[in-house]
Amino acid sequence: MDLLTHSAAGAFIGWAWPHRRAIPYVVPLAIAGALLPDVDNLVAPFLDQQSGFAHRAFFHSLLGVVVLAPLAAFIVSRFSRERRFARTAVLIAVGMLSHVLLDLPTPMGVMLFYPSRSHVHWDFLGYFDWTLLTVSLFVLLAAWTYARHRAAVRRGILSAVLLFALSWWLFSEWPTLAPQFAATVEEATEQPLPTVYPLVLGGMLVGLLVAFARNGWGFRQSRSVFGRMGIAALSIYLVVCVATQVLALGATQQFARERGVIVCKRAASRMGYTSRECPSER
Repeated sequence: MDLLTHSAAGAFIGWAWPHRRAIPYVVPLAIAGALLPDVDNLVAPFLDQQSGFAHRAFFHSLLGVVVLAPLAAFIVSRFSRERRFARTAVLIAVGMLSHVLLDLPTPMGVMLFYPSRSHVHWDFLGYFDWTLLTVSLFVLLAAWTYARHRAAVRRGILSAVLLFALSWWLFSEWPTLAPQFAATVEEATEQPLPTVYPLVLGGMLVGLLVAFARNGWGFRQSRSVFGRMGIAALSIYLVVCVATQVLALGATQQFARERGVIVCKRAASRMGYTSRECPSER
């Protein structure tokens, strides 16, 4: 998943963190935790891809969270005045878990149960999910827009322009740029978007941004409300993706059953899976 979505998830966690358990710099620490697993990108080029410290291995595992979160909290306590070690470690751990959760649905998945070398993946998102990115950006922009009364109109206009521009780019430009972001040959052959979904999504979000101004609602909300809103939006989208994948797999199974097709493996993925012979038929 992209860094902006991971960072936004960390910001949402920091904003929504219970005040009674809050610590100084709660948002930067949550964002740091959400980005910490991708530190393996710095060392991965120098390691064998089968190494336990390669990308999506130890740093993206439950063991990695257990080891790295307290270590990061110890470093924070050494170089700051924050002495609530346990709270800092828990905050960073939650940020790291958000990263792992968002990477699980991608085609590569993560070595969740490292030292087991098997990748766990749900495979219903791409390496870049533009809906998640757009929704994350919307919540960040909404919180920024309604943070100050005097600047709200100017910020609202800038936010609306940015959301519309992003939606237009996803609709008209993304297919031509796909090879630059492609992780595999299959993804690089992606066809132009057949629907106006990005434009509809952008229009809905801009309308929602304007609706927050009704009766001054947006100005009365604290950052914690926007944080919970962001967590809820990302969670709902993931649930919808799971539901659609289940429906797609069910339709595939029904299609195969009605036609007497022998299915070796079912997949509902954005990565363009190709059919292969069953091992028993080789």
